[in-house]
Amino acid sequence: MNYLVIPAYEPDEHLVQLLTDMSGTRTFTILVVNDGSPEKYDEIFESVKKYGTVLTHKKNMGKGAALKTAFTYIEQINKGRWGIVVTADADGQHLREDIMAVYNAAASHPGELVIGSRRLKGRVPLKSRLGNTITRYIFRLSTGKKVYDTQSGLRGFPVDFLQFMCSVEGQRYDYEMNMLLEGTECFSVREIPIKTVYLNKNAASHFRPLRDAVLIYKNLLKFAAASFIGFLLDYGIYAALISLLVQLPAETRLIISNVIARICSASANYAINRNYVFRDSGNVLKTGAEYFALSGFILLAGTWVLAGIGGSGLVDPYIAKVLVDGSMFLLSWSVQQRFIFKRKGQAKL
Repeated sequence: MNYLVIPAYEPDEHLVQLLTDMSGTRTFTILVVNDGSPEKYDEIFESVKKYGTVLTHKKNMGKGAALKTAFTYIEQINKGRWGIVVTADADGQHLREDIMAVYNAAASHPGELVIGSRRLKGRVPLKSRLGNTITRYIFRLSTGKKVYDTQSGLRGFPVDFLQFMCSVEGQRYDYEMNMLLEGTECFSVREIPIKTVYLNKNAASHFRPLRDAVLIYKNLLKFAAASFIGFLLDYGIYAALISLLVQLPAETRLIISNVIARICSASANYAINRNYVFRDSGNVLKTGAEYFALSGFILLAGTWVLAGIGGSGLVDPYIAKVLVDGSMFLLSWSVQQRFIFKRKGQAKL
């Protein structure tokens, strides 16, 4: 059996219109999740019941939670039969032909996650364009894999993926990003082009830029916070040694100060990243060796550059330190996320 899953919070008539359009296909069992919408939306959900099953949250729990409620329900009723699950949004962004295109691609490529990818051209709301661009590059840095539309809610996959999908972290908009971050360890991602539809400048969207962006980018933000703590420690020791070793030649003083400061800060940063940022439970000796190898490379590369620009006298040594360390931040994040504290799928496919 095949399933069309639509999480819905305070939907309008676009949801009913979509289901009307889909009713002629007879391809899907339709599941709509009422994610704690107020009572004034009951009439819309009554109309939805003509086309499929409505699952209801008593309070708003978030898009990720709504999707997982539907996925759990499918696992209970499907009884091991082969099929495709397609997820779509309730706000009118996804058209019947695009939903069918994602379904056909998923059915033709079992073992892959298919994403309906918008090209985001034309009159696209700024927050949507900016959010997708930032997320796209963060995903590329984190995984080394290119996905153009990481925020598309139109996705298709076989029912075999459901156990994994229910295990992915996240209750709100962060869930779909986590699905990709964790899922690339288990399956390939295929994108197919769909139309870009934003009605009334995407006014129906419940995405809250500040709160939901923090959820989506939380690992990067935690990494930045940990790096900033390490930087403060590193810079404090560096500045103190620069002041104390005034009798040494400028280049020698910079090298000694940078090496000692980096060793101290790297030890503290490893502990924070392992236990708080990436929550890694792997072998400490292995991840520790890999982390300090990375730190050693960054130390050597950073020191070489620092000695070159700082020792030349053309740049103040304090400013030189900020410039060099800033340039190493994204390199360190990418390597740690992709290789050292590499996340494994929580469920086998």
